Amino acid sequence: MSGVSGKYFSDSMTFEEMENILRLLPANIYLKDAEGRYIFCTQYWRHLRDRDKPGWSIRGKTDVEIREDKENAMLAMEKDREIIRSGRGCRYVIEIFQNGVQEFLEIVKEPVKDSSGNVVGIVGLINDVTESEKIKRKLSRLAMTDSLTGLGNRNSLMRDLERLTEDSMPVSIVSADCDGLQMVNDTYGRATGDEYIRMTAMVMELALPEDTMVYRVGGDEFIIVLVNTDENEAKEIMRIFKEQYDQYRVKNQPLSISYGISTAVSVRDDLRRVLEKADLDMCQRKQRRRSVL
Repeated sequence: MSGVSGKYFSDSMTFEEMENILRLLPANIYLKDAEGRYIFCTQYWRHLRDRDKPGWSIRGKTDVEIREDKENAMLAMEKDREIIRSGRGCRYVIEIFQNGVQEFLEIVKEPVKDSSGNVVGIVGLINDVTESEKIKRKLSRLAMTDSLTGLGNRNSLMRDLERLTEDSMPVSIVSADCDGLQMVNDTYGRATGDEYIRMTAMVMELALPEDTMVYRVGGDEFIIVLVNTDENEAKEIMRIFKEQYDQYRVKNQPLSISYGISTAVSVRDDLRRVLEKADLDMCQRKQRRRSVL
């Protein structure tokens, strides 16, 4: 029996025989020529056009010809051309949203070389990594999200500040702080204090302009980022916001907030320094308010 098995695998095999063997594996394994045309493919995934037509074959076709998702098809061919040019493989994950279903596929590609080292094709592997990718992305979102309010947290704030471009300028940063939260906690308990914070976040999302970015960065500390907004415009926005905010109450305790504003006029401005100035302005305003009271 072993002799028969050894003879079978020692002789030359056709692509069809190789496909039938590799099809036993759950992953999709394929081979392309130097023009990005499929030579064989072990699994026909459901994102292909016309695959159910009688006599349809993937052989000789490119990704653009067979895939429903044109964007990912163009990406696949771009990666193929780079592999043929450079002789280096690659690994990446694509997202597909089709017929209401979100999927993530991991693509692994390596060049196939002849005895002289010339790239003559590409061997590839497609793995369904939907579940693991969804978990990874959920954890990433949680790392950027404040669990109490659902707003972005400090990590999210610093990431978004780094992404700002000259087209966003001027950018006004507002540092805001809930007044009297400690008294609310001491009088009514921490659950009521949490409701104070959640209501503050809710009013910010409702009353501030639609493109405003809002973050909870501490216990009762919030940062508001207003793009394409100079200092005078930011002051007017916050005046209107505070008029609405002051109408809300928690346990018959009126909500109150102190805030400071600082503005960057160019990406050359140090946004961390602008953030510090806004926080300092807020603290000074809060101190002056306490001294009056």
